[in-house]
Amino acid sequence: PIPVTLSKTGSRRGSAPGSPMAPHDLGGASPTTPSYCSEDGGKSPWEELKALESHAAAQESARQRAEDEYRAEARACAEAKQDVEKQASRLAAMESELAAGRRMAKELEDQLRSVEQRRREQAAAGEQSAQEQSSLSAELVEAER
Repeated sequence: PIPVTLSKTGSRRGSAPGSPMAPHDLGGASPTTPSYCSEDGGKSPWEELKALESHAAAQESARQRAEDEYRAEARACAEAKQDVEKQASRLAAMESELAAGRRMAKELEDQLRSVEQRRREQAAAGEQSAQEQSSLSAELVEAER
């Protein structure tokens, strides 16, 4: 018997010519031409499989890179969101402090107006008292004459 082996394409090699599975019976141009060679010079199924595997690996690699980029962007967005939330919290605290400061300033302005009003009243009372004293002194001087 003639030893028979399978090639990468699955066709039998080493068969004797005229045997049921001789290479030229499987579509080859002659007993010496492998069955997977086409007349237009196309790729063998093995070459096509390797090209498809290479293409699939490249696509998987690109998909993985895209996922990694997406995760990195998602992380960056989450960090930015946290930063914005912290800033918003700080801003709210500052606005609260500002409102308290404005209330305090208004209270101080009201107290200042009140103090100024009392000072004016006391100054007016002191002036009136001085006029009264002056008037009394004038009367006393008159009375002594």
